[in-house]
Amino acid sequence: ETSRPPLERRRGITTLKTSRPVYNGSGGRSPFNSLGTMATHIKTRTRRFAKRQGTWFRSLSECRFVELSGEVPAEEIAEKITRQAAQ
Repeated sequence: ETSRPPLERRRGITTLKTSRPVYNGSGGRSPFNSLGTMATHIKTRTRRFAKRQGTWFRSLSECRFVELSGEVPAEEIAEKITRQAAQ
């Protein structure tokens, strides 16, 4: 197996080839026939969850957002939060 070139190993990983059907956690068949399809599904579900979280946080009057852009050191973020909490 280690004598195979890296590209062939990667191609082997991206497609699930099984002799038996793949089942999901609820006992039904899985809609995923490849890891790429599964990764796309996970990304989509994660984005939807993050959007729902944002909607929920915006509905809470006690929550305040801290505007950040780019790479910001943790100390600077803590300072912004402290200043905003004092207002």
